[in-house]
Formats: sequence, C-alpha cells, structure tokens
Amino acid sequence: LVQTIMYAPYFISVSVLVGMMFAFFHSDSGIFTKLFAVFGSAGEYVLRKLAHFSEYTALGFFLGGIFTAQGQKGIHRFTTPLLCGLFAACVDETIQIFAEARGSSLIDVWIDTSGVCFGLLVHEVLHRLRLKNQK
Repeated sequence: LVQTIMYAPYFISVSVLVGMMFAFFHSDSGIFTKLFAVFGSAGEYVLRKLAHFSEYTALGFFLGGIFTAQGQKGIHRFTTPLLCGLFAACVDETIQIFAEARGSSLIDVWIDTSGVCFGLLVHEVLHRLRLKNQK
C-alpha cells in the first residue's frame, strides 16, 4: 500500500503527459496537425527546429547536473558537458546521413549545441539559487 501511494504521483504524471501528447500529436485532431494545415511546411520546419533545441536543452540541463554533482569546478563544469552535447549532436547528425528520408544538417548541430548551452545556463542559475537559499 505504501509503495502504491508513493508511486501514484508518477503514474498520474505519466498518464497526464500521455493524454497531452495525444491531444497535441493525434494525426486527425491534434493541435499540431491543425497548425500544419494553417502554416504548411514552414510551421513543420520551425516545430522540428524547436524540438531539436528543446531536447538538447534537457540534455544540457542534465549534463550540467551530472558534472556539478561529480564535483567539477571552474570552467570544466561548463566545457565538459558542452563538449559532450556537441559530440551527441554530431553523432545524431551523422546517423541521419544513413537514414532514408532524412538528411544531415550543420544548422541542426548548431541548434542542438545552443540548446545544450541554454540548458547549462538554466542549470547554473537554478544551482546558484539553491546554494544561495541554503546559506
């Protein structure tokens, strides 16, 4: 019973997220489907670039947390996760060279890397606020 109560918020969160994804991405009635109908291929292009930026923002945030938790100090707390994010972006685009109906793009590497930078920035701001509140 205790375990069920402890995991209930996670289950509810996942259920809500799945419902939101269905509402946004359903092929017939999803919000993005309606936006694509209005804005056409330009809207799809912008959405894909925002998706790249968002996923790499999350990567940068979590990499910042990992390297901070490991005790990285100074400039290495930023350069090491940034290089890891750049490496991930390059690998991602290299894989797309070999995928059918996909193409590799240097612009995507830059968008991905800027997402990592933004994620690191958000992590650093939140980390400093947490340290400030602990004092």
